[in-house]
Amino acid sequence: ALPMPDGATYFGSALGQVLRRSPDGRWENLPIGRLDAVTALAADGDSLVAGTESGAVLRGNPSTGEWQELPFRVRGIVRDIHHFRTGEWFVVGEDLRAGQLEVSVYSGPSLVGMSAPPSQVFQQEWKRALWDGTIPHVHLIGTPDTYLVHWRAKEPLAVYSASARQWGVARTPKKLPVFTGSGDGLLMRTADGSVVYASSPQIKSIDGGRTWTPYRIPGRLALSRLFDNDNALALSLNMGMFSGSQEVQVSRDGGKKWRKLVDMPQAGCLDFS
Repeated sequence: ALPMPDGATYFGSALGQVLRRSPDGRWENLPIGRLDAVTALAADGDSLVAGTESGAVLRGNPSTGEWQELPFRVRGIVRDIHHFRTGEWFVVGEDLRAGQLEVSVYSGPSLVGMSAPPSQVFQQEWKRALWDGTIPHVHLIGTPDTYLVHWRAKEPLAVYSASARQWGVARTPKKLPVFTGSGDGLLMRTADGSVVYASSPQIKSIDGGRTWTPYRIPGRLALSRLFDNDNALALSLNMGMFSGSQEVQVSRDGGKKWRKLVDMPQAGCLDFS
């Protein structure tokens, strides 16, 4: 979800559509002019920047509906578009080929002047096992001043400092597992990006991912929404041998302490708002 200065919220969708939810709750479709799933969105002033499943990057005016494709493409799917406080842009592509996951980071002072080759590439070999249907999945967290990439089990987080314009690593107190579509090891951040959380193991960082400390929530964290630096909701799973429960937990102190807010029925929960 991408909030914009006009008060509306924008969502990427399939078949070349951006969905717009107005402040009064009305929905409309904004076509980008090509049948290509929109996989990433970012704001550039009053304009929208959209990345697609085929690796294209477009800039559009949500008021006029005019879109222009920018003169570069990423390898694979556009997974993220990020604008740092320093003015630098990142466009991140994810390409899952036979036997290899490749994450390419394209950077530049503007989207118009950005070009190949990528400034940083992360690679992970993988082999699908007959008993395991998961595939590797890179996880990305952008803050105003840093960018975190976690792409491989038993590897430290890669951390980019926008002020120093260089990559480094952050070693966490416990090894983060490889990320998969099931959300294991999920990374999250607060609204302003000042606190980053990992769900497995339960650790958090207040310096953009450079150092980490433990926090504790009962059960297995399955979903979280960090509204600001203090207030958060989380869905925790408590699985027994023959039955289990899920609870909505609330924190008012940035995740230091949690308390049960309500029991949830055994049904899927997709999001908090």
